[in-house]
Amino acid sequence: MSVTFMLLVSSLDQAVQQRDSDLCELAIEDEDAQKALLAVEQSDLPLLILSLPDKLKSVVLLVFWEGKTERDTARILGISDRTVRNRLRDAFEVLRNALEPERA
Repeated sequence: MSVTFMLLVSSLDQAVQQRDSDLCELAIEDEDAQKALLAVEQSDLPLLILSLPDKLKSVVLLVFWEGKTERDTARILGISDRTVRNRLRDAFEVLRNALEPERA
């Protein structure tokens, strides 16, 4: 594993520990998506993200935990902006499929 990846994972662990007792609500315009997100227990989503393949996980961590732009993420990982968007789409699909039973 790369040093960058290990730093991202450790920052994720810190973020989860800091928010352990807080409910962090995101501003999501899609009401169904908001309901689905709130239905997931706090610990489930970070664990699912950590179980993503490394290519997808690194993009998700950089964009959503580190707050990097798609362009910055592409530069850091040595890939194109389009690849970042495609990997985010693929990660969302994997996460959506994993959460399907909980949404029902």
